[in-house]
Amino acid sequence: WYPQEFLSSTYVNHNHFAGFLELTITAAIGFAVYRRKIWYSAVIAVMMAAFLMTQSRGGWMCLGAGLCVMFAVILRNEKNSRKNAAVLISVMMLISLVVLIYFGKEVVSRRIETITGASGQEVSSDTRLKIWRGSADLIAHNPAIGTGIGTFVWAFPKYRPAGLDVQANSAHNDYLHMASEMGVLAPVIMIWIFAIVIGTGLRKGMSDPVILGLAIGFLSLCMHGLVDFNFHIPANMILFTVWAAIIMRRGDVG
Repeated sequence: WYPQEFLSSTYVNHNHFAGFLELTITAAIGFAVYRRKIWYSAVIAVMMAAFLMTQSRGGWMCLGAGLCVMFAVILRNEKNSRKNAAVLISVMMLISLVVLIYFGKEVVSRRIETITGASGQEVSSDTRLKIWRGSADLIAHNPAIGTGIGTFVWAFPKYRPAGLDVQANSAHNDYLHMASEMGVLAPVIMIWIFAIVIGTGLRKGMSDPVILGLAIGFLSLCMHGLVDFNFHIPANMILFTVWAAIIMRRGDVG
């Protein structure tokens, strides 16, 4: 537990642990739907409890949006049986129960209230905006090839905006960070690749819930990249890449 109020496991940073769980929770839900085993929901509920205990606001929003897409795809598919819906409903009920028993409204509302201000060792939204503004200025002065991979921490001080009182080792936005170090075409190409993987996953996911779960986890981490730097965490990026490989290779669960 570091900082003490956040669950971070071996990641140290609770936002990165949340990124790992975004990838694994959706995969677990897809597997539960495929196997049609209600008791799998208990395992997912434990994972979801850990995710909530990270108190990652970006993670909450991105996984929430991803789950909405996942449920919409599943409910739209006529081939899914009532058992699939029963699994999903039981998962959501258990998740709700965990929230009510362990957290309560006070913890969630307190985390939402800290969006505009830093809490402990966290970076506030105002600080993020200043880092993004400085990153945009850096990109504007180095649009073609950037400053070089791994040089952000040394290149950024020259473009540091007034009022920024923390050292920026990252842009806290993987796409801005990529553009800063490799030029504006780098994130464009990467987003194009991500769109292909997600589109393929959603299409295959109409008949394969496991692939759908991987695609939604992939989508959630892509969205989380807008406010954090999970792509710079090897454990998360390796799993992210493996999910992409499975999505693009497999036609069905088989």
